[in-house]
Parts: sequence; structure tokens; C-alpha cells
Amino acid sequence: MASTVADIGVTAYSEDLTQSVQITKSLEELHISEKDGTYGQGKAFDPTFEIVVNGRGDFPTLDVGGAATITGVTGGASVVTSLSITERNEDYPDWTFTQRNWPGATLA
Repeated sequence: MASTVADIGVTAYSEDLTQSVQITKSLEELHISEKDGTYGQGKAFDPTFEIVVNGRGDFPTLDVGGAATITGVTGGASVVTSLSITERNEDYPDWTFTQRNWPGATLA
């Protein structure tokens, strides 16, 4: 009786695997001191999110506006500021992208 050897392990891969997501929220601050040097007024403006996503496999599809949908970051305008894909013969591709989101902005 003839026998065949089946492949062992992963032989095909068509989805992406997100390994890590880092979200950093920042904003500009302006402090105005009173004439006597004490704290007078303050204002926060220009809030932004910087999102760094690392993964393996196929690169995920990004929106037409150039931004991926990230849970917890909604509204505004997002722009992908960097993208890196590294391919090797012995392993799945690694990818990283960074995007910035301005919650109060709109895409023109």
C-alpha cells in the first residue's frame, strides 16, 4: 500500500497578525502667569494621537484616507506618517506603520 506524507505546519497564510499597538495621546499646553508670578490661566489645544502598529503576515488594508481604524481613536483626520515592510525568505513578512490622528480636524 502506497503512503503519502502530508505537509506539517503552516503552508499558507492570508491574514495579518497584529502583534502590538501603542497609542500615545498628546496636546499642547499654554500657561499664562499673573503679574505676581502665580498661575493665572491655562489652555490646552491641538490634541493628537500617535499610533504605532506592529505585525506579521499580509499587510492590513488601510482606509482610502490613509488611516487604519484603531479602537479608542475616533473622528477627526488621520494620516499614516511611516510604513515599513520587511520580507525574509524563511519567515512571514514583518510590518510596522505609524499614524497620527487629530480628533478636531477634517480631511479636505
